[in-house]
Amino acid sequence: MIFMAKITLASSNPLIIGKYGKHGNYESLGIRYLASVLDNEGHDICMIDDFSGDIEARTLEAKADIYGISCFTYQWPFYSKLINKLRNTHPSSKIVLGGYHPSSAIREVIQHPNVDVVVYGEGEETFKELVPELVGGKSLAKIKGIAYKSSGEIRINPPRERISDIDSIPWPIRDQEGINNSKSYGLCYPSTEDQISATVLYSRGCPHACDFCSSPNIWQRKIKWRNPKDVANEIRFLKNDFGVNHLYLADLFFNLSSKKVRSLCEEIKDIDINWFPMVGVTPDLDSYKIMAEAGCSRIGIGVESLDEKTRERIGKSNWTNFEQNLKAAWDSGIIVRLYLMGGYPWDTRESLDSFSDTLKKLPVDDFKISFYTPFPGTPAHEKYKDFITTDDLTKFNTVFDPVVKPSSLSLEEIKEWRGKVFRDFYNSPEYERRRDEKIRRWPHLKKSYESHFSSMRERGTI
Repeated sequence: MIFMAKITLASSNPLIIGKYGKHGNYESLGIRYLASVLDNEGHDICMIDDFSGDIEARTLEAKADIYGISCFTYQWPFYSKLINKLRNTHPSSKIVLGGYHPSSAIREVIQHPNVDVVVYGEGEETFKELVPELVGGKSLAKIKGIAYKSSGEIRINPPRERISDIDSIPWPIRDQEGINNSKSYGLCYPSTEDQISATVLYSRGCPHACDFCSSPNIWQRKIKWRNPKDVANEIRFLKNDFGVNHLYLADLFFNLSSKKVRSLCEEIKDIDINWFPMVGVTPDLDSYKIMAEAGCSRIGIGVESLDEKTRERIGKSNWTNFEQNLKAAWDSGIIVRLYLMGGYPWDTRESLDSFSDTLKKLPVDDFKISFYTPFPGTPAHEKYKDFITTDDLTKFNTVFDPVVKPSSLSLEEIKEWRGKVFRDFYNSPEYERRRDEKIRRWPHLKKSYESHFSSMRERGTI
């Protein structure tokens, strides 16, 4: 007998950009992969990947045996209230939480009186095994990768092993709503208003352990790669069926393996599509030219700090040649975007004052500054708990609110410093020279610069 359940999967990605920008608005691949797996199992799936800010009404209206909600840390206060409303509206349904926050704060989330199960770590195999047991009222004791309550006691089962062959996972479900609302922000090509965008994964996981990052709680510091031919076929599908002209490759460390980068570039070089990956440093500087020839129009490089000692303190070592990486990418015609952080516990007025001078000298086209945010369940959260100023998790958004107060600086000073860095950088003669040279050498980027500066002026960034 085939078991079929009605399952609603929900995730939200509100279109809030803010004065100092947002990385982008992208499809929630987690629930899209999960929806695809469960659909293949014969279940009736309602997927709510909400960009409108109306996730509460949409989720409450859906009728399901199981509600699966994916949650980031800053969203937990909102979802904890939505879960109460779900229980009141659909008292017999089961409520399952997954994603970065539930995987990092397992005990806190399962303690919520209306959460039935937490799926922690990689979710597809766990959820697939969970559904018939949960709806059938059977024992959950042998299901790896979950936490649940039994006879009033919290049970946290052993973790599930990573999926060894991620090519066995079907492509994520796509729809026009997700494509229409997906955008990369900042300086990019095509410019934001000209993008028809989608998100693709080449790999899952990251082997590193930056002290603030929740990634190890999902991926166990292991990385698994897809077959590049399968990735290329998915990209062709997105271009042919949805008209996609821009991809965000959501790998945590796209160029960890030079061999893998070159293999993918070989497969996609004739597809004629622009793409944007997050990269680290690589000794293979020639790979940037190969990436550019295969359609890479922008890279994001998460260096986090321009100070080598700070990088070492947060667990981001072996970045000594990152300036050579920036130059190699810049000279290949790729837009270079730095991802930086400020508001470290050890920041001082002197260290912040030197930041802008260093940044202006680098071959960088665009950047984003987040606030150092030690998420629950990370080493930094325990290590720097005396510097964390709030337990209001809505503040753990990295963009709008600093939550760590350095000993000699106020939170307001940290926010003012970020604004000054933006103004100093984009109005500097060094940047103007680089911008003019980039447009001269790669004229197709002119509209991208015009769009980027127009957006920053409208938002009051510069």
